[in-house]
Order: sequence, then structure tokens, then C-alpha cells
Amino acid sequence: MGVRVVPLPEERIAIEALAAELGVRFPFDGTALRLVSGACVFHDDGCVLHRRAGPLAKPRVCRQFPWVRRGEAVGVDPACAHWTRHARRPAEPLLGTETGSASPPLEGDDLAALADALGLSLDEVARAWRGAPWSFWADQGAAGPLRRSIAADLAPLKPPGDWPSWPDGARAVREAWRLGLTDDPSMALVGAVVVASGLRDERDRRRAMAVWLRGLRG
Repeated sequence: MGVRVVPLPEERIAIEALAAELGVRFPFDGTALRLVSGACVFHDDGCVLHRRAGPLAKPRVCRQFPWVRRGEAVGVDPACAHWTRHARRPAEPLLGTETGSASPPLEGDDLAALADALGLSLDEVARAWRGAPWSFWADQGAAGPLRRSIAADLAPLKPPGDWPSWPDGARAVREAWRLGLTDDPSMALVGAVVVASGLRDERDRRRAMAVWLRGLRG
């Protein structure tokens, strides 16, 4: 599930002009910014539009990140490593999906309870983790920087023998599902379980989980 950024029509001309200055060919795929190996065509160790011309050069929907809106559901994207600390909404009205309701809520305040709600066993977590395309993600010729980061940072982690406790990880999965940012909450939970088991520092956990959630969208 790739996240497609659709700038406002009035933003397109300025973005195309900046793309020409930057040597970025074909910045758009239809009305959306083109994706390259799951990453925005303007992503290169950060946003090159921002780096060249400042934050206002980015599409408004990018400036509002990590806040997202899906119908009436509003929240912070857990694919931002600092998502638990964003309490103030942007002053501009939030862009997002105008129609459609939020997904039915998932129940479970911790990883084991959420796994029970999804019918996911530890054996299935281990199989899903081993089945992730690590070698493809690590191939610099085939994958973008995000997937190389996933392979380098997450592949060495091992699935646990017992359910770890990480309420914030369970909350990240629930929020990603509620806001329509993942179409497979079980795979999101797989990452949360392995990250919680393999990493102890909370900042490292949040960063790894953010990278995992972003990678699932490509």
C-alpha cells in the first residue's frame, strides 16, 4: 500500500518548475507525485523541495505531516518516529480523504491482546518475519533508501518466543489501521512484536516501528 501524495492543483506548476531546476524528470504520475521504489521522487535523505526552497515549497499535504485525516478520523501517523509527541494540530485545515469512514476499531491495549483480536500466533509472526523480502530490500540496485534502511536496521532482529509488552507499539498498529495507513494490521503487528522484543530503548523502538510501517506502504 503506497502512500501517494496528491498536491493541490495550484501547487503543481511550482513543483514542476522546481523539479526542472533539480533535474527530476517526470515528477508526477497522474495527479500524484511519482514513487520510486516506494519513496517519493523528491526524497533523498529528506525532502529535496524543502532543502532547495524551504518548507513552503512542499505540497500542503506534506507540510501537515505527521497529521492525517480520513473522513472524520484525525490523528498522527505512527510512521513518524516522534508520533507520540505531536499534540498540536496544524493551523491550516487538514487535507485528506474527504469521504469514507474510519476502519472498525481494533481491540487490544498491548501486543498479545491485539494479536488475539487478529487471530495471530507467535508461529505466524515468525513465519511472516522470515518471509519478508530482506534480500530485495537490501539490494541497492533494486530498492530505494527506505528499504535498504529496513534491511540494515530490522533484518538482524529475531522473532520472540513469548509475547513482549509494548503498549505504544499496539497503539501504533491501531492508529495506522484507524487512519487507513495500512491495509494489513497483522503485518504491522508483526513488526511491532519483533521490534519490542529486540530493542529496549524506546526511541530505537519508535524509529524502527516507523520505518517498518513506512516500508509496508511501498
